[in-house]
Amino acid sequence: MDTKIPSRLPAVAQDRMVYNSWPIVDPQFHFVLEFEGRLDEARVKRAVRLAMDAEPVFGCRYVERRPPYWKRRDDLDRLPLCEVVESSDSEQQLTQFITRRCNASIDPLLQARIVRARNDKLCLKISHVAADGAGGNLLL
Repeated sequence: MDTKIPSRLPAVAQDRMVYNSWPIVDPQFHFVLEFEGRLDEARVKRAVRLAMDAEPVFGCRYVERRPPYWKRRDDLDRLPLCEVVESSDSEQQLTQFITRRCNASIDPLLQARIVRARNDKLCLKISHVAADGAGGNLLL
């Protein structure tokens, strides 16, 4: 059985619709989880990277062509998939990460930030171009 991930995947109508709304809305889902103690940064990075193989569209970028499609990124192992920020103002750090707009044709479709304060908080940011609400919940 061939388990190789294809280099191109078709973009469905909903992908196109959400992508085209990017200039006027922020098509991202945000999940914030608070933990007691510290998260293992390397494991979080690895989990994000594995999710890009488990759900191949997360490892792609959107290509605006006729017809548009998803192209597998060749830089997955070099992307900054999980930022770690130490701060006494975790709310400000989360807000900064959440409000940073991402373009599905350039930026990673799945990103994480660990905010280290009294307790670690993990924020996952998922492009709505690549996943609907149910798809985002599958990661949790």
